[in-house]
Amino acid sequence: MKRVIDGLDQGDKVTLCYKKFTGNKIDGTKEVEVESFEETAKLFEALGYEYHAYQENKRESYELNGVQIEIDLWPKIPPYIGIEGKTELVVQEIVKLLGFKMEDTCALNTRFIYDK
Repeated sequence: MKRVIDGLDQGDKVTLCYKKFTGNKIDGTKEVEVESFEETAKLFEALGYEYHAYQENKRESYELNGVQIEIDLWPKIPPYIGIEGKTELVVQEIVKLLGFKMEDTCALNTRFIYDK
């Protein structure tokens, strides 16, 4: 038996779908689909998860030379750029290409920054 949580953000609409595959028949997939934050919270509650925290941010994502560059906007934190590449050398090259120095960077996650 295979289970999948699948999400789709279309800008004006977010869909989350839980699928349970029980066999290779027409009725072999049981599916629960939700299209709102409230319905999603109810779905996770039904699956036995307990509420822990709420987070909201905005992100713009780009790709340059195979490297992910993301501009994150979180409440009460100045905007920051996240760079993810396959190797540290590739990340260093993108940092330089964007006009920054490695001394300008850090490897802190958002939760750590909020705790500070």
